[in-house]
Amino acid sequence: MKIAPFLVPVVVLLAAGCSPFNTVVLTRDYTPYGAFLGDRQVCVEEARQCVLKTYANSSYNGESVRSLLPSRGVYLKCMASRGYYPSVSGFVPPVLVAMTDYQPGWDCFER
Repeated sequence: MKIAPFLVPVVVLLAAGCSPFNTVVLTRDYTPYGAFLGDRQVCVEEARQCVLKTYANSSYNGESVRSLLPSRGVYLKCMASRGYYPSVSGFVPPVLVAMTDYQPGWDCFER
């Protein structure tokens, strides 16, 4: 199937919405991009560590802790605690990190 060149951006945007790399565009008033990247790195690591600690001695849906992705819920909660909020004109990170949404009650910050 061949896609018309003018439709390529539309297809890419639609596919990105279903991607595990899908990210929420965030902003914080009067914040430079470098500060966002630093805060983001801390929150991604917090989301990763939360999952590693929660499932260290068990599994999630039969998957071992090594194969689990960081929690998007923990990441967003961490960024919100630092004053970031969703915005269409917010910061977009240069490198996206695959994250996942865990089932209600199974995300490590809800336990």
